[in-house]
Formats: sequence, structure tokens, C-alpha cells
Amino acid sequence: MRVVTRLALCLLPLLPAARAAAEPPSPVPGLSGPVGPPPDVGARVHDGFYLRVASGFAVYDERLASDELAGGGSIQARNRGIAQIGDLAIGGTVARGWVIGGAIYSLDLLASTLRTSGAAFTAIPAELDPGLRNLSLIAPFVDWYPNVRGGFHAQAAIGLATLTPRVLGHPATDDSEYLALGVGLALGAGYEWWVADEWSIGVLSQLGVRLMRGEDDAGAEWTHVITTSPSLSATLTYH
Repeated sequence: MRVVTRLALCLLPLLPAARAAAEPPSPVPGLSGPVGPPPDVGARVHDGFYLRVASGFAVYDERLASDELAGGGSIQARNRGIAQIGDLAIGGTVARGWVIGGAIYSLDLLASTLRTSGAAFTAIPAELDPGLRNLSLIAPFVDWYPNVRGGFHAQAAIGLATLTPRVLGHPATDDSEYLALGVGLALGAGYEWWVADEWSIGVLSQLGVRLMRGEDDAGAEWTHVITTSPSLSATLTYH
């Protein structure tokens, strides 16, 4: 009997610890049980619905080449300048830190220098020559937050790229129906700072690559290879 009593006295201090270990962690201090890690949902957590708008500037580099022209030979040109860029992205969180959705990446060439080579006797068609171009990339995207409460994120998108040399008031582009289509890729990384429970502001740098082909008013085929890098944008995100 004395042995049983002594064994019970030895095990008695261990009972509260065993009972506490069996209880699930409590995320809120003051409740029963130990305090556990913060949840992966709620305020200042990258979860649920995702909306991002961005605007900034980028270095623009375009290589333009024609197929063989009717008069013989071909034309190569390089168009370099500064562009204004803008993003609109909408999506949702599908796994911890992972967002997928759809986005429109737009670009307007503000100022550039065009240099040509090849068939010098043949000028670039007027509908391809204006210094301003409008480009769009319509694509699904993925955005990854390694830390759902942190600010760093990386993104990628691939989809349909378009180019129209539209300049308001320019007769060549007002009358032309030139359109180049192809594929585009956008890669980016940035950092965001919380300003409210679901809103954050940040900076984003992107690399853009577009490959497109179009037919001018005379029936000649042209290839556009366009890169935009480096770029820097300010972002506003609801997530």
C-alpha cells in the first residue's frame, strides 16, 4: 500500500503538464491552454481576394524587322526610349502565399529614338514610324508571398501581347488599322508595406518581353521584339 501511495505522489505533478499538452494551442492570450502561432488568415495577412493596381516607368527597347519587301531587300530598325507602364490584376489566394488570376499590363511609349538599317531606299511605313506606341499584355499571372504576413513577393505572367501605333491627331495612325499580335512574358519582384488591415502600398520592378508580328497597309509583314527593363512602379494592393 505504501508503494502505491508513493507512486501516486510521484505522478501527481505530471498530470497538469500532460493535460496541457493534450489541449490544442489557443491563438488568443488569456484563454485556456498555451498561446499558439498566429493564424494564416485575417487582418494584415495575404489571403483571400486580390486586387492590385500599379503605375510607373520603364526603359523601352524595340527591334523591328520586315520580311522581304516588294522592291527587294528588308528593313531593320531599333527603337529605344522611355515608356509609361500600368498594371491591373485581379485574382484570389489558392494556397498559403500563392495567388493566381488575370491581369492587363499596358505600356505607352513616351519618347524614343528610331534608327534604321538595311534597304535605306525604302522608308518605314508611316503607320509604323510614330514615336508613340501602345502595347498591352493580357495574361494569367501567379504572385507568390513567401511570408503571408511579410511584404516581399514575386510574380510571373505569360499571355497575349498586342501593339497598335496609335497617336491621337496623327493622320497616319488615325487612318491605319495596323495591329501586331504575339506572345508576351512579364517577371517581377517587389515589396509592400501594410497601411490598413487589407491594404498595402509598395514598389515593383518588372522585366517584360514581347514577340509580335503584324501586316502593314501595303501587305508587308513586320516582326517586333520588345523588352522593357528595368522598370519601377508604385503599387496599391488589396489582399
